[in-house]
Amino acid sequence: MNKRAPARATRKHLIAQLTAQPMLPAYIEAMPSPVFTRLIQYVGKEDAQELLACATDAQVQDLIESDTWQNAAPGQEEKFKPSQFLEWLQIWQDMSPRFLVAKLQALGSDTLALALDRYVVVVDLEEVGVSDHVDTFYPYGVMPRVDDNWEQILGLLSDIADEDPEFLEEALAQCCMRRSLLVDKTYIAGNDTLEHSVDGRRDRHRRDQGYITPVDAASFLGDAKRKSLEQLMIEVSYDPLTALHLAAMQRRTVPEMERVEEDNAEPATVPETADMPSDTRELDDLLVQHHIVEEGSVTALLTGGAEQDTLYLRRQMRVLALNNPAALQSRQNEILYLANVLMEGMPVQGGRLSDSLALQGAWALCNLGLETCVFEEAWVSETEILNAFLCEEPGLIKAFRLGLHLISDLPGRVARLLEAELASPQCKRRLRDYPWVQEQATYALTKFALGREVEGDAGDALNALLDSLLFLADNTVCQQLRVIADALPRFPRSLEADAVPGVHVDARWRFIETPADVQRLQHFIQALEGRLIPD
Repeated sequence: MNKRAPARATRKHLIAQLTAQPMLPAYIEAMPSPVFTRLIQYVGKEDAQELLACATDAQVQDLIESDTWQNAAPGQEEKFKPSQFLEWLQIWQDMSPRFLVAKLQALGSDTLALALDRYVVVVDLEEVGVSDHVDTFYPYGVMPRVDDNWEQILGLLSDIADEDPEFLEEALAQCCMRRSLLVDKTYIAGNDTLEHSVDGRRDRHRRDQGYITPVDAASFLGDAKRKSLEQLMIEVSYDPLTALHLAAMQRRTVPEMERVEEDNAEPATVPETADMPSDTRELDDLLVQHHIVEEGSVTALLTGGAEQDTLYLRRQMRVLALNNPAALQSRQNEILYLANVLMEGMPVQGGRLSDSLALQGAWALCNLGLETCVFEEAWVSETEILNAFLCEEPGLIKAFRLGLHLISDLPGRVARLLEAELASPQCKRRLRDYPWVQEQATYALTKFALGREVEGDAGDALNALLDSLLFLADNTVCQQLRVIADALPRFPRSLEADAVPGVHVDARWRFIETPADVQRLQHFIQALEGRLIPD
């Protein structure tokens, strides 16, 4: 899913084109934080100084959090990367010490302390006294924890001390070694919980912005898979975490002056925001040309572009737009939230979904859940079902969870197919000379059985097994099964009714959108029984 980084000459040419526009500062300031983050990731931090100089503190905060808190795969806990943060400090220092300190102040002293703790030991000079081995930033002394980057660290600390000594003192206090109350002459770190504190504050900030953490997203998705269809059908409200996130999103979409607090306080004033320049077509086109944004992608996916016209849900949402605009806004917020859940919590082919693909996936799964209730279950009239899903809580959250549950057994079907095929006498005979394939099969199927779901390394093991069987089975079929057996099962394009066989294996796919898609994939897997690995 990751795209190859563009050549540096291409990136520098984009920067030259952007900075040639006099309206760039206002354009950057009004840019949504996710777009600004993608822009900086595209041009590279080493060449981004002119763009950073135009950014707001909020944009920089979101950029730094995206770059310095990372996980190995969606759904896994994010960990702070001090080396990444140190690179940003160096860039800001090169711009000016004042810029460095201003951005650090916006991030908070605990974030600086968390980064410093990887490189320095901080002691209280009143407790340990002054030593030739200690660099002094009174009332604290610092020593290198590791030899790497020590001169750079000292330079950073000196610049911060010159600009804001109280801020540096606050950060060093959180790194300081304290005398142990239990063992005499023993010192312990005073920041054992520092990472949890910073991470917790960061999570609260992101939650207020409507974002969801990878761990919470994975929990939400796993819960939908584990619950029975009957349990999902009777859900009548949001789960607490979803309710919290959607409330934050709703606060951002409803103008402040139109909302009155429950205690009948005066309406809050609308916060000042940067005005977007009136004509930004040239700048917009540059971002589209370099694939930093997709032209109208989010707007089209939320309001219904041409690709979405075939979805039953899309047609019903257009009716809702005419009859109940407030409900439409709530449903669109739900889709945005669900797209974020997919990006943060669901690995696809071992990578992370892009914004536009995550939105497509959210639409598809919501449509699958809704169509199943309308056309397959049909416990009441179509009008009543539509009213329940489109005008009331839990709305499309429930439809999405139903859709995800309906496709969650597809990887299990693939695993059982492989298990039966590998246990057949003809396959055992063919594998006698390939013990490594037998070991791979045992490992993958055991992983799947223990996990009960194809997620994380269990899904990777199952896909690795399919790769191992390429010399036994048809390559196209193995690729089709890989797409179906991924953590998020999808529909291989080569199984479409109008697909034309080609010389090369078709690895394209789309999201599963309808009950007919699910049935088609179930029948495909069933038809392979006894035929996947020929004699």
